[in-house]
Amino acid sequence: MQHEVHNWRDGRLASYSCHLGIEEGLRANNVEVLTVTSPWFSCAKQICKGKKFDQVWINDISHVWEHGNIGRAELEWLASLAPIRIGFCAESLEYSPEINSAFPWFEKRRPTIELVLKYMTHGVCTDEKDAETITAQKGIPAIWAVLAAVPERYIIQRIPPPSRRMAIFCGTIYHERKKWLEYAQLKNLLSYQKSPEDRTIYPLLFDKLHSVRVYRFAEKNLSLAPTVYSVYLHLLRHIRRRCFSLWLRSMHSGVAVVNLPSFGSVYGSRVFEAMAAGRPVIAWKVPDRPRNEALFKEGEEILLYRDNEPMQVVEHIQHILSDPSFGTRIAANARRKIKCFHTSEKRAQQILNWVENGVIPRYE
Repeated sequence: MQHEVHNWRDGRLASYSCHLGIEEGLRANNVEVLTVTSPWFSCAKQICKGKKFDQVWINDISHVWEHGNIGRAELEWLASLAPIRIGFCAESLEYSPEINSAFPWFEKRRPTIELVLKYMTHGVCTDEKDAETITAQKGIPAIWAVLAAVPERYIIQRIPPPSRRMAIFCGTIYHERKKWLEYAQLKNLLSYQKSPEDRTIYPLLFDKLHSVRVYRFAEKNLSLAPTVYSVYLHLLRHIRRRCFSLWLRSMHSGVAVVNLPSFGSVYGSRVFEAMAAGRPVIAWKVPDRPRNEALFKEGEEILLYRDNEPMQVVEHIQHILSDPSFGTRIAANARRKIKCFHTSEKRAQQILNWVENGVIPRYE
């Protein structure tokens, strides 16, 4: 069960690695997969008709109900499909009072997340603290897993030189990030880069693919729903894969990729993607998350800064500009780490092994 949205404006925020990339990882481990996106949940019974399942993976419990009209009855049906139900949480569950006050919908998510967890047998969390909380409070086994693992075929082998003598930020501008991009000492060192697919037809195709007319047709012609859905899913995979390839290669324009502070207490997917693309990463030092920090060696595989010290970002960029071989070495080390520990194939294998044999994943 894969969370999806109705427009590319919001859809672009979901990394392919944390999205349909998961089914790539499962198939590489010889698992037969049926993916149902949340907008199609009204036709899910018809799509799943006559099929038996060993496991149900819900990705992710932070958002999946928002576009799928999923309530208690629908969760009961999902729970009836398989003895093992794994809920993936791709966002942090806990936020500071300041963030909750500024963005109240974060706090409103929690009751629904707790409802979904009642129907799960396992939890997989992107925030290391949430795994501990779910196990302690909900009584179901939960692990911390780096969900931003990249399908191995997207790890770029031939790395071109940068086209600009600047670092780039290529994420979403929200909250304090605007201030970082306007910081005087960073103006000539850090550039915001728009998503490259904006110059293509893919955003328009994505929006057309998620037109209400498509769902209404399927709902009125349920016997045709599985066929219509298979065409939809084929096109969705093509759009998301093509946009992901464009995204990865767009990171080559800068000498480094900067990951600005985020709401979640994790390394964002852009960190892993930039490493897979072969660029050195400058990321914020996520506070109070020691296991997350241990994923990459500071100064060897990643460059870190504190979220209230923009001058550290300035110094890192200047170091890379003055010593390109240093940046190349950081990027090469990180790329090797991604290939060894952070591919979708490896992550799916680890989650399957944990569910079946109780083996806790290791990421180093």
